[in-house]
Amino acid sequence: MQLQLPRSISLSWFTLLSATWLVSVYNIPFWNTVIDARNILFINDLPFILSTFSVLVLIFNSLLALLTFPRIAKPVVIALILFSAIATSFALRLGIMIDKSMIQNVFETDLAEATSLVNPSLLLDFLLLGLLPAAIISRARIRCGTPGRELRTKSAVIVSGIALSILLVWVFSAEYASILRNHRELRFMLTPTNMINSTYGYLSQRYRKSRQIETASDVRRILSPSVNANPSLLVLVIGETARASDFSLNGHDRLTNPLLSTKDILYFSNAQACGTATAVSLPCMFSDLGEAGYSLEKARSRENLIDVLIRAGLDVIWLDNNSGCKGICTRASYESLASRNDSSLCNDNNCLDEIFVKALQDRLLDLKKDTVLVMHMKGSHGPAYFRRYPQRFEAFKPACKSVDLSSCNPETIHNAYDNTILYTDFVLFSVIEVLGKNLQHISSALFYVSDHGESLGENGLYLHGMPKFIAPRTQIDIPIIAWLSDEFSARTGINKDCINDQRQQPYSHDYVFHTILGIWNIKTSWYKSSLDMFRCRAFNLAGDRFNRRLL
Repeated sequence: MQLQLPRSISLSWFTLLSATWLVSVYNIPFWNTVIDARNILFINDLPFILSTFSVLVLIFNSLLALLTFPRIAKPVVIALILFSAIATSFALRLGIMIDKSMIQNVFETDLAEATSLVNPSLLLDFLLLGLLPAAIISRARIRCGTPGRELRTKSAVIVSGIALSILLVWVFSAEYASILRNHRELRFMLTPTNMINSTYGYLSQRYRKSRQIETASDVRRILSPSVNANPSLLVLVIGETARASDFSLNGHDRLTNPLLSTKDILYFSNAQACGTATAVSLPCMFSDLGEAGYSLEKARSRENLIDVLIRAGLDVIWLDNNSGCKGICTRASYESLASRNDSSLCNDNNCLDEIFVKALQDRLLDLKKDTVLVMHMKGSHGPAYFRRYPQRFEAFKPACKSVDLSSCNPETIHNAYDNTILYTDFVLFSVIEVLGKNLQHISSALFYVSDHGESLGENGLYLHGMPKFIAPRTQIDIPIIAWLSDEFSARTGINKDCINDQRQQPYSHDYVFHTILGIWNIKTSWYKSSLDMFRCRAFNLAGDRFNRRLL
Protein backbone atom coordinates (compact mmCIF):
# COMPACT_ATOMS: atom_id res chain seq x y z
CA MET A 1 0.00 0.00 0.00
CA GLN A 2 1.54 3.29 -1.10
CA LEU A 3 1.19 6.37 1.12
CA GLN A 4 -0.02 9.43 -0.78
CA LEU A 5 0.14 12.98 0.49
CA PRO A 6 -3.05 15.01 0.18
CA ARG A 7 -3.13 17.23 -2.88
CA SER A 8 -5.02 19.96 -1.04
CA ILE A 9 -5.66 21.15 2.47
CA SER A 10 -8.75 22.72 3.97
CA LEU A 11 -8.66 26.38 4.94
CA SER A 12 -9.23 25.55 8.61
CA TRP A 13 -6.28 23.13 8.68
CA PHE A 14 -4.16 25.69 6.81
CA THR A 15 -4.76 28.35 9.48
CA LEU A 16 -4.09 25.87 12.31
CA LEU A 17 -0.79 24.71 10.80
CA SER A 18 0.19 28.32 10.10
CA ALA A 19 -0.58 29.33 13.68
CA THR A 20 1.47 26.42 15.02
CA TRP A 21 4.38 27.32 12.74
CA LEU A 22 4.31 30.98 13.79
CA VAL A 23 4.15 30.23 17.51
CA SER A 24 6.93 27.64 17.47
CA VAL A 25 9.50 28.57 14.81
CA TYR A 26 9.52 32.37 15.14
CA ASN A 27 9.37 32.58 18.91
CA ILE A 28 12.46 30.75 20.14
CA PRO A 29 13.65 33.79 22.20
CA PHE A 30 10.16 34.02 23.70
CA TRP A 31 10.16 30.38 24.76
CA ASN A 32 13.68 30.61 26.15
CA THR A 33 12.56 33.51 28.34
CA VAL A 34 9.40 31.68 29.47
CA ILE A 35 11.37 28.58 30.44
CA ASP A 36 14.12 30.57 32.21
CA ALA A 37 11.53 32.67 34.01
CA ARG A 38 10.01 29.66 35.73
CA ASN A 39 13.35 28.92 37.38
CA ILE A 40 12.50 25.27 38.05
CA LEU A 41 13.12 21.97 36.32
CA PHE A 42 11.61 21.93 32.85
CA ILE A 43 10.00 18.52 33.35
CA ASN A 44 8.11 19.77 36.44
CA ASP A 45 6.86 22.81 34.58
CA LEU A 46 6.01 21.02 31.34
CA PRO A 47 2.21 21.21 31.83
CA PHE A 48 2.37 25.01 32.15
CA ILE A 49 4.70 25.31 29.13
CA LEU A 50 2.36 23.12 27.06
CA SER A 51 -0.65 25.14 28.18
CA THR A 52 1.08 28.38 27.15
CA PHE A 53 1.92 26.91 23.76
CA SER A 54 -1.67 25.71 23.32
CA VAL A 55 -3.16 29.06 24.35
CA LEU A 56 -1.00 30.94 21.87
CA VAL A 57 -1.75 28.53 19.04
CA LEU A 58 -5.48 28.77 19.77
CA ILE A 59 -5.38 32.58 19.86
CA PHE A 60 -3.26 32.84 16.70
CA ASN A 61 -5.54 30.36 14.96
CA SER A 62 -8.62 32.39 15.94
CA LEU A 63 -7.01 35.59 14.63
CA LEU A 64 -6.02 33.92 11.37
CA ALA A 65 -9.55 32.57 11.00
CA LEU A 66 -10.78 36.16 11.14
CA LEU A 67 -8.18 37.40 8.65
CA THR A 68 -8.01 34.62 6.08
CA PHE A 69 -10.50 34.11 3.27
CA PRO A 70 -10.16 31.99 0.14
CA ARG A 71 -8.29 34.49 -2.05
CA ILE A 72 -6.22 36.26 0.60
CA ALA A 73 -5.32 33.40 2.96
CA LYS A 74 -1.93 32.66 1.40
CA PRO A 75 -0.84 36.32 0.93
CA VAL A 76 -1.72 37.13 4.56
CA VAL A 77 0.22 34.18 5.98
CA ILE A 78 3.18 34.73 3.63
CA ALA A 79 3.43 38.37 4.70
CA LEU A 80 3.37 37.37 8.38
CA ILE A 81 6.06 34.76 7.79
CA LEU A 82 8.39 37.11 5.89
CA PHE A 83 8.21 39.85 8.53
CA SER A 84 8.46 37.30 11.33
CA ALA A 85 11.61 35.84 9.77
CA ILE A 86 13.33 39.24 9.90
CA ALA A 87 12.24 39.92 13.48
CA THR A 88 13.36 36.46 14.58
CA SER A 89 16.79 36.85 13.01
CA PHE A 90 17.39 40.15 14.81
CA ALA A 91 16.10 38.69 18.07
CA LEU A 92 18.26 35.56 17.87
CA ARG A 93 21.47 37.20 16.68
CA LEU A 94 21.33 40.64 18.32
CA GLY A 95 18.86 40.27 21.19
CA ILE A 96 16.65 43.01 19.73
CA MET A 97 13.07 43.34 20.93
CA ILE A 98 10.27 44.88 18.88
CA ASP A 99 8.44 47.74 20.54
CA LYS A 100 7.00 51.05 19.35
CA SER A 101 10.32 52.88 19.55
CA MET A 102 12.00 50.16 17.48
CA ILE A 103 9.29 50.48 14.81
CA GLN A 104 9.80 54.25 14.94
CA ASN A 105 13.48 53.64 14.21
CA VAL A 106 12.55 51.53 11.20
CA PHE A 107 10.31 54.22 9.72
CA GLU A 108 12.59 57.16 10.47
CA THR A 109 16.00 55.74 9.60
CA ASP A 110 17.78 56.48 6.33
CA LEU A 111 18.79 54.00 3.63
CA ALA A 112 22.48 53.98 4.58
CA GLU A 113 21.69 53.19 8.20
CA ALA A 114 19.21 50.47 7.27
CA THR A 115 21.51 48.72 4.79
CA SER A 116 24.33 48.68 7.33
CA LEU A 117 22.35 46.03 9.22
CA VAL A 118 22.18 43.67 6.25
CA ASN A 119 24.69 40.83 6.48
CA PRO A 120 25.06 37.24 5.20
CA SER A 121 23.63 35.72 8.38
CA LEU A 122 20.50 37.87 8.13
CA LEU A 123 20.08 36.95 4.47
CA LEU A 124 20.51 33.24 5.26
CA ASP A 125 17.93 33.46 8.05
CA PHE A 126 15.54 35.25 5.72
CA LEU A 127 16.03 32.54 3.10
CA LEU A 128 15.48 29.61 5.46
CA LEU A 129 12.85 31.10 7.75
CA GLY A 130 11.10 33.39 5.27
CA LEU A 131 11.47 32.69 1.58
CA LEU A 132 11.53 28.88 1.79
CA PRO A 133 8.29 28.46 3.78
CA ALA A 134 6.72 31.26 1.73
CA ALA A 135 7.53 29.34 -1.47
CA ILE A 136 5.99 26.16 -0.04
CA ILE A 137 2.82 28.00 0.97
CA SER A 138 2.55 29.70 -2.42
CA ARG A 139 2.42 26.27 -4.11
CA ALA A 140 -0.08 24.80 -1.66
CA ARG A 141 -3.64 24.17 -2.76
CA ILE A 142 -6.21 25.33 -0.23
CA ARG A 143 -9.62 23.70 -0.33
CA CYS A 144 -12.58 25.88 0.59
CA GLY A 145 -16.19 24.99 1.15
CA THR A 146 -19.27 27.02 0.42
CA PRO A 147 -19.48 30.49 2.01
CA GLY A 148 -22.03 29.28 4.52
CA ARG A 149 -19.96 26.27 5.51
CA GLU A 150 -16.78 28.33 5.84
CA LEU A 151 -18.60 30.85 8.03
CA ARG A 152 -19.84 28.08 10.35
CA THR A 153 -16.37 26.52 10.49
CA LYS A 154 -14.70 29.86 11.28
CA SER A 155 -17.25 30.62 13.97
CA ALA A 156 -16.67 27.22 15.57
CA VAL A 157 -12.88 27.67 15.42
CA ILE A 158 -13.01 31.12 16.99
CA VAL A 159 -15.53 30.29 19.73
CA SER A 160 -13.85 27.01 20.69
CA GLY A 161 -10.40 28.60 20.56
CA ILE A 162 -11.39 31.41 22.90
CA ALA A 163 -13.19 29.03 25.26
CA LEU A 164 -10.27 26.60 25.49
CA SER A 165 -7.82 29.47 25.97
CA ILE A 166 -9.85 30.86 28.86
CA LEU A 167 -10.05 27.40 30.43
CA LEU A 168 -6.29 26.82 30.20
CA VAL A 169 -5.48 30.27 31.59
CA TRP A 170 -7.90 29.64 34.49
CA VAL A 171 -6.31 26.27 35.31
CA PHE A 172 -2.82 27.82 35.43
CA SER A 173 -3.92 31.28 36.58
CA ALA A 174 -1.31 31.54 39.35
CA GLU A 175 1.54 30.74 36.97
CA TYR A 176 0.28 33.18 34.34
CA ALA A 177 -0.17 35.96 36.89
CA SER A 178 3.36 35.48 38.19
CA ILE A 179 5.13 35.40 34.84
CA LEU A 180 3.18 38.33 33.34
CA ARG A 181 3.75 40.45 36.44
CA ASN A 182 7.49 39.80 36.66
CA HIS A 183 8.38 39.57 32.97
CA ARG A 184 6.66 42.38 31.13
CA GLU A 185 9.24 42.10 28.35
CA LEU A 186 7.45 39.00 27.01
CA ARG A 187 4.92 41.20 25.22
CA PHE A 188 7.76 42.61 23.11
CA MET A 189 9.04 39.13 22.28
CA LEU A 190 5.94 37.38 20.90
CA THR A 191 6.19 37.43 17.12
CA PRO A 192 4.38 38.62 15.00
CA THR A 193 1.97 40.34 17.42
CA ASN A 194 4.81 42.54 18.70
CA MET A 195 5.33 43.94 15.19
CA ILE A 196 1.62 44.42 14.50
CA ASN A 197 0.84 46.13 17.82
CA SER A 198 3.95 48.33 17.74
CA THR A 199 3.42 49.36 14.11
CA TYR A 200 -0.21 50.21 14.74
CA GLY A 201 0.72 52.18 17.86
CA TYR A 202 3.42 54.16 16.09
CA LEU A 203 1.41 54.93 12.93
CA SER A 204 -1.73 55.90 14.84
CA GLN A 205 0.36 58.27 16.95
CA ARG A 206 2.29 59.66 13.99
CA TYR A 207 -0.71 60.34 11.75
CA ARG A 208 -3.18 61.36 14.42
CA LYS A 209 -4.73 64.71 13.61
CA SER A 210 -2.27 67.35 14.71
CA ARG A 211 -3.28 69.67 17.48
CA GLN A 212 -2.43 73.34 17.47
CA ILE A 213 1.23 73.84 18.36
CA GLU A 214 1.62 75.12 21.90
CA THR A 215 4.10 77.96 21.96
CA ALA A 216 6.33 79.43 24.62
CA SER A 217 4.87 82.89 24.19
CA ASP A 218 6.59 84.45 27.21
CA VAL A 219 10.17 83.92 26.04
CA ARG A 220 12.56 86.74 26.90
CA ARG A 221 16.33 86.76 27.07
CA ILE A 222 18.06 88.53 29.94
CA LEU A 223 21.21 90.11 28.56
CA SER A 224 24.24 90.10 30.81
CA PRO A 225 26.67 93.03 31.12
CA SER A 226 28.67 92.88 27.91
CA VAL A 227 32.33 91.97 28.28
CA ASN A 228 32.74 92.83 24.61
CA ALA A 229 30.58 93.24 21.56
CA ASN A 230 31.63 89.97 19.93
CA PRO A 231 28.99 87.31 19.29
CA SER A 232 28.81 84.17 21.41
CA LEU A 233 28.60 80.62 20.07
CA LEU A 234 27.42 77.43 21.77
CA VAL A 235 28.30 74.25 19.92
CA LEU A 236 25.74 71.65 21.01
CA VAL A 237 27.08 68.23 20.01
CA ILE A 238 24.65 65.30 19.97
CA GLY A 239 26.67 62.11 20.26
CA GLU A 240 25.49 58.85 18.75
CA THR A 241 25.51 55.53 20.64
CA ALA A 242 28.27 56.61 23.03
CA ARG A 243 28.04 54.78 26.33
CA ALA A 244 29.59 56.23 29.46
CA SER A 245 31.35 53.04 30.52
CA ASP A 246 33.78 53.24 27.59
CA PHE A 247 34.99 56.79 28.29
CA SER A 248 38.31 56.88 30.13
CA LEU A 249 37.04 60.16 31.56
CA ASN A 250 34.51 57.94 33.31
CA GLY A 251 37.09 55.41 34.53
CA HIS A 252 37.33 53.03 31.56
CA ASP A 253 40.56 51.04 31.81
CA ARG A 254 41.48 51.95 28.23
CA LEU A 255 42.66 55.44 27.36
CA THR A 256 39.83 56.39 25.01
CA ASN A 257 39.93 60.12 25.87
CA PRO A 258 43.63 61.04 25.68
CA LEU A 259 42.99 64.46 24.12
CA LEU A 260 39.95 65.66 26.03
CA SER A 261 41.72 64.79 29.27
CA THR A 262 44.22 67.56 28.46
CA LYS A 263 41.47 70.18 28.20
CA ASP A 264 39.77 72.14 30.95
CA ILE A 265 36.47 70.32 30.56
CA LEU A 266 33.61 69.33 32.83
CA TYR A 267 32.67 65.65 32.67
CA PHE A 268 29.35 64.64 34.23
CA SER A 269 29.76 61.06 35.39
CA ASN A 270 26.21 60.14 36.39
CA ALA A 271 23.86 60.78 33.46
CA GLN A 272 21.10 58.74 31.84
CA ALA A 273 19.32 58.83 28.49
CA CYS A 274 15.60 59.42 28.04
CA GLY A 275 15.35 56.42 25.72
CA THR A 276 17.50 53.72 24.19
CA ALA A 277 17.04 54.76 20.55
CA THR A 278 17.66 58.00 18.66
CA ALA A 279 14.06 58.31 17.48
CA VAL A 280 12.93 58.59 21.12
CA SER A 281 15.84 60.15 22.98
CA LEU A 282 16.57 62.93 20.48
CA PRO A 283 13.12 64.62 20.51
CA CYS A 284 12.83 63.83 24.23
CA MET A 285 16.01 65.70 25.18
CA PHE A 286 14.94 68.73 23.11
CA SER A 287 11.55 68.84 24.82
CA ASP A 288 10.66 70.44 28.14
CA LEU A 289 8.29 67.57 28.93
CA GLY A 290 10.90 65.33 30.52
CA GLU A 291 10.99 61.56 30.23
CA ALA A 292 7.99 61.06 32.54
CA GLY A 293 5.76 63.37 30.50
CA TYR A 294 7.16 62.66 27.04
CA SER A 295 5.29 61.12 24.15
CA LEU A 296 5.78 61.61 20.43
CA GLU A 297 2.33 63.15 20.07
CA LYS A 298 2.85 65.62 22.92
CA ALA A 299 6.31 66.62 21.72
CA ARG A 300 5.09 67.30 18.17
CA SER A 301 2.28 69.52 19.43
CA ARG A 302 4.61 71.68 21.50
CA GLU A 303 7.57 73.91 20.66
CA ASN A 304 10.96 72.43 21.40
CA LEU A 305 14.32 73.81 22.50
CA ILE A 306 15.23 74.91 18.97
CA ASP A 307 12.00 76.91 18.67
CA VAL A 308 12.48 78.61 22.03
CA LEU A 309 16.06 79.58 21.18
CA ILE A 310 14.89 81.12 17.90
CA ARG A 311 12.10 82.97 19.73
CA ALA A 312 14.74 84.37 22.06
CA GLY A 313 16.55 85.90 19.08
CA LEU A 314 19.39 83.44 18.60
CA ASP A 315 20.48 81.96 15.30
CA VAL A 316 20.20 78.15 15.30
CA ILE A 317 22.07 76.01 12.79
CA TRP A 318 21.69 72.23 12.59
CA LEU A 319 24.56 70.32 10.93
CA ASP A 320 23.70 66.66 10.43
CA ASN A 321 25.93 63.67 9.84
CA ASN A 322 23.30 61.20 10.95
CA SER A 323 19.78 60.27 9.86
CA GLY A 324 18.14 63.68 10.32
CA CYS A 325 16.79 65.69 13.23
CA LYS A 326 13.54 63.71 13.71
CA GLY A 327 11.42 66.81 13.04
CA ILE A 328 13.11 68.91 15.71
CA CYS A 329 14.90 71.42 13.47
CA THR A 330 12.19 72.27 10.94
CA ARG A 331 12.42 75.98 11.82
CA ALA A 332 16.22 76.15 12.00
CA SER A 333 18.88 76.39 9.31
CA TYR A 334 19.67 72.79 8.31
CA GLU A 335 22.52 71.21 6.38
CA SER A 336 23.26 67.53 5.79
CA LEU A 337 27.03 67.24 5.71
CA ALA A 338 26.82 64.10 3.59
CA SER A 339 25.76 66.37 0.72
CA ARG A 340 29.17 68.08 0.77
CA ASN A 341 30.75 65.14 -1.06
CA ASP A 342 34.12 65.66 0.60
CA SER A 343 36.21 62.89 -0.97
CA SER A 344 38.73 62.96 1.88
CA LEU A 345 36.10 62.27 4.55
CA CYS A 346 33.05 60.87 2.74
CA ASN A 347 32.34 57.67 0.87
CA ASP A 348 28.96 56.47 -0.43
CA ASN A 349 27.00 59.11 1.55
CA ASN A 350 28.82 58.08 4.72
CA CYS A 351 31.01 60.83 6.17
CA LEU A 352 33.41 60.68 9.07
CA ASP A 353 32.61 63.08 11.91
CA GLU A 354 35.80 64.99 11.23
CA ILE A 355 33.79 66.83 8.60
CA PHE A 356 32.26 68.86 11.47
CA VAL A 357 35.63 70.51 12.05
CA LYS A 358 35.70 71.80 8.47
CA ALA A 359 32.06 72.87 8.66
CA LEU A 360 32.72 74.78 11.88
CA GLN A 361 35.63 76.66 10.35
CA ASP A 362 33.41 77.70 7.45
CA ARG A 363 30.55 78.81 9.69
CA LEU A 364 32.72 80.87 12.02
CA LEU A 365 33.55 83.24 9.17
CA ASP A 366 29.87 84.19 8.77
CA LEU A 367 28.88 84.41 12.46
CA LYS A 368 27.15 87.75 13.06
CA LYS A 369 25.07 87.22 16.22
CA ASP A 370 24.74 84.88 19.18
CA THR A 371 24.33 81.39 17.77
CA VAL A 372 23.67 77.77 18.72
CA LEU A 373 25.34 75.35 16.32
CA VAL A 374 24.03 71.78 16.67
CA MET A 375 26.26 68.96 15.46
CA HIS A 376 24.44 65.63 15.13
CA MET A 377 27.25 63.07 14.97
CA LYS A 378 27.49 59.66 13.37
CA GLY A 379 29.52 58.76 16.45
CA SER A 380 29.61 55.08 17.35
CA HIS A 381 26.58 53.92 15.42
CA GLY A 382 26.68 50.18 14.85
CA PRO A 383 26.88 47.55 13.74
CA ALA A 384 29.56 48.86 11.35
CA TYR A 385 31.75 50.36 14.08
CA PHE A 386 34.83 49.92 11.90
CA ARG A 387 33.40 52.42 9.41
CA ARG A 388 33.06 55.20 11.98
CA TYR A 389 36.76 56.04 12.24
CA PRO A 390 39.74 56.34 9.87
CA GLN A 391 42.37 53.62 9.88
CA ARG A 392 44.84 55.73 11.86
CA PHE A 393 42.52 55.56 14.86
CA GLU A 394 42.47 51.78 15.04
CA ALA A 395 44.44 51.70 18.27
CA PHE A 396 42.66 48.70 19.77
CA LYS A 397 43.21 45.53 17.75
CA PRO A 398 42.04 43.24 16.35
CA ALA A 399 38.81 45.04 15.51
CA CYS A 400 35.64 43.40 14.19
CA LYS A 401 35.32 44.26 10.50
CA SER A 402 31.85 42.78 9.95
CA VAL A 403 28.31 44.09 10.32
CA ASP A 404 27.32 40.61 11.52
CA LEU A 405 28.32 41.12 15.13
CA SER A 406 27.30 37.61 16.16
CA SER A 407 30.09 36.28 13.94
CA CYS A 408 32.80 38.35 15.68
CA ASN A 409 34.67 37.61 18.86
CA PRO A 410 33.30 39.84 21.68
CA GLU A 411 36.74 41.31 22.28
CA THR A 412 37.08 42.40 18.65
CA ILE A 413 33.65 44.07 18.82
CA HIS A 414 34.70 45.96 21.92
CA ASN A 415 37.97 46.95 20.23
CA ALA A 416 36.14 48.40 17.23
CA TYR A 417 33.70 50.25 19.46
CA ASP A 418 36.45 51.75 21.62
CA ASN A 419 38.16 52.96 18.45
CA THR A 420 34.99 54.96 17.70
CA ILE A 421 35.16 56.56 21.15
CA LEU A 422 38.83 57.38 20.56
CA TYR A 423 37.86 59.09 17.30
CA THR A 424 35.01 60.98 18.97
CA ASP A 425 37.57 62.22 21.49
CA PHE A 426 39.66 63.56 18.61
CA VAL A 427 36.70 65.25 16.90
CA LEU A 428 35.54 67.00 20.09
CA PHE A 429 39.12 68.04 20.87
CA SER A 430 39.50 69.45 17.36
CA VAL A 431 36.24 71.41 17.67
CA ILE A 432 37.45 72.92 20.96
CA GLU A 433 40.79 73.75 19.33
CA VAL A 434 39.05 75.64 16.51
CA LEU A 435 36.88 77.51 19.00
CA GLY A 436 39.92 78.38 21.09
CA LYS A 437 41.76 79.87 18.12
CA ASN A 438 38.86 82.25 17.44
CA LEU A 439 38.29 83.61 20.94
CA GLN A 440 39.44 87.08 19.93
CA HIS A 441 36.24 87.65 17.97
CA ILE A 442 33.88 84.90 19.26
CA SER A 443 33.25 83.78 22.85
CA SER A 444 32.36 80.11 22.71
CA ALA A 445 31.39 76.95 24.58
CA LEU A 446 30.74 73.29 23.79
CA PHE A 447 28.14 70.98 25.29
CA TYR A 448 28.25 67.29 24.34
CA VAL A 449 25.58 64.74 25.22
CA SER A 450 25.07 61.26 23.80
CA ASP A 451 21.62 60.13 22.70
CA HIS A 452 21.88 56.66 24.26
CA GLY A 453 24.34 53.86 24.97
CA GLU A 454 25.06 50.50 23.36
CA SER A 455 25.25 46.77 24.08
CA LEU A 456 28.34 44.99 22.76
CA GLY A 457 27.32 41.39 23.34
CA GLU A 458 26.89 41.49 27.11
CA ASN A 459 24.26 38.89 28.06
CA GLY A 460 23.75 38.15 24.36
CA LEU A 461 22.55 41.69 23.56
CA TYR A 462 23.89 43.86 20.76
CA LEU A 463 23.24 47.41 19.55
CA HIS A 464 20.46 49.32 21.35
CA GLY A 465 16.72 49.92 21.37
CA MET A 466 15.65 47.65 24.24
CA PRO A 467 12.53 48.83 26.10
CA LYS A 468 13.99 51.07 28.75
CA PHE A 469 12.41 49.36 31.74
CA ILE A 470 14.43 46.20 30.96
CA ALA A 471 17.38 47.76 29.10
CA PRO A 472 20.87 47.19 30.54
CA ARG A 473 22.76 50.15 31.96
CA THR A 474 25.12 50.07 28.98
CA GLN A 475 22.24 51.31 26.80
CA ILE A 476 21.13 53.97 29.31
CA ASP A 477 24.23 55.50 30.93
CA ILE A 478 25.63 58.29 28.76
CA PRO A 479 28.51 60.80 28.83
CA ILE A 480 27.91 64.54 29.13
CA ILE A 481 30.83 66.92 28.57
CA ALA A 482 31.07 70.70 28.71
CA TRP A 483 33.83 73.12 27.77
CA LEU A 484 33.39 76.81 28.53
CA SER A 485 35.80 79.52 27.49
CA ASP A 486 36.51 82.17 30.12
CA GLU A 487 34.93 84.79 27.88
CA PHE A 488 31.73 82.77 27.51
CA SER A 489 31.52 82.12 31.26
CA ALA A 490 31.98 85.81 31.96
CA ARG A 491 29.21 86.83 29.55
CA THR A 492 26.72 84.27 30.88
CA GLY A 493 27.67 84.50 34.55
CA ILE A 494 28.41 80.76 34.80
CA ASN A 495 30.63 79.73 37.72
CA LYS A 496 32.72 76.77 36.55
CA ASP A 497 34.14 76.03 40.00
CA CYS A 498 30.67 75.68 41.45
CA ILE A 499 29.56 73.41 38.58
CA ASN A 500 32.68 71.30 38.98
CA ASP A 501 31.66 70.50 42.55
CA GLN A 502 28.33 69.13 41.32
CA ARG A 503 29.53 67.00 38.40
CA GLN A 504 28.80 63.69 40.11
CA GLN A 505 25.17 64.44 40.87
CA PRO A 506 22.58 62.41 38.91
CA TYR A 507 21.59 64.03 35.62
CA SER A 508 19.58 62.97 32.58
CA HIS A 509 18.27 64.18 29.23
CA ASP A 510 15.59 65.99 31.23
CA TYR A 511 18.24 68.61 32.05
CA VAL A 512 19.25 69.45 28.46
CA PHE A 513 16.34 71.78 27.62
CA HIS A 514 16.65 73.81 30.80
CA THR A 515 20.45 73.85 30.85
CA ILE A 516 20.69 75.31 27.34
CA LEU A 517 18.08 77.95 28.16
CA GLY A 518 19.97 78.74 31.34
CA ILE A 519 23.25 79.11 29.48
CA TRP A 520 21.68 81.87 27.38
CA ASN A 521 19.79 83.40 30.32
CA ILE A 522 16.44 82.88 28.64
CA LYS A 523 13.41 83.58 30.77
CA THR A 524 10.18 81.62 30.21
CA SER A 525 7.62 79.81 32.32
CA TRP A 526 8.84 76.60 30.70
CA TYR A 527 12.27 76.96 32.27
CA LYS A 528 12.94 75.03 35.51
CA SER A 529 16.01 76.13 37.42
CA SER A 530 16.06 72.81 39.31
CA LEU A 531 16.87 71.09 35.99
CA ASP A 532 19.59 73.54 34.96
CA MET A 533 22.98 71.86 35.26
CA PHE A 534 24.64 75.32 35.13
CA ARG A 535 22.45 77.08 37.66
CA CYS A 536 25.64 78.14 39.50
CA ARG A 537 25.85 81.64 38.06
CA ALA A 538 26.30 85.22 39.16
CA PHE A 539 22.66 86.04 38.37
CA ASN A 540 19.43 84.13 38.02
CA LEU A 541 16.40 84.13 35.76
CA ALA A 542 13.87 85.21 38.38
CA GLY A 543 13.92 88.77 37.05
CA ASP A 544 15.81 91.31 35.01
CA ARG A 545 18.13 92.41 37.77
CA PHE A 546 21.36 90.57 38.39
CA ASN A 547 21.87 88.62 41.58
CA ARG A 548 25.51 88.52 42.60
CA ARG A 549 24.95 85.66 45.00
CA LEU A 550 25.59 82.17 43.65
CA LEU A 551 22.37 80.19 43.42
